[in-house]
Amino acid sequence: MSTWLRLLMVGLMLAMAASCNRQSVIGPPQIRYGQDACTGCGMIVSDDRFAAAIINPDPDGAPLVFDDIGCLLTYERKNPACGPWTHYFHDATSHQWVKADEAAFVKTSRETPMGSGIVALQSPSDTENVARAGKGAVCTFAELLHESVAAAR
Repeated sequence: MSTWLRLLMVGLMLAMAASCNRQSVIGPPQIRYGQDACTGCGMIVSDDRFAAAIINPDPDGAPLVFDDIGCLLTYERKNPACGPWTHYFHDATSHQWVKADEAAFVKTSRETPMGSGIVALQSPSDTENVARAGKGAVCTFAELLHESVAAAR
């Protein structure tokens, strides 16, 4: 085998190994508060209590970050064919990331960056306390999505 053919084969094997080792985003993204812009409205994401993110299933896709759960709902409603996505929300009390299926959502009178009033919480007791204090309604993420689509009609 000639030297150039060996070099070509080594180069191809290295390229294949590199593509196999490419890691897609697993878990919630790191948001640079005060620097990263909301995918939905373009405002700078600055308050971690209301931050949300969509992890794109495409390994080359960057996570999409939002400053308000309402922005995420609007984005998803306008881009239904882009999913399926993994959704993460900051717990408004603990400030930790929580997956959509592990969170409860409360629609409150609380001020949020874009005025949706929606907060995510993981703890059942926190959920009840926030709902009671803000005279809010507890719902699931699926219910929020459904309401968002229905309101747009």
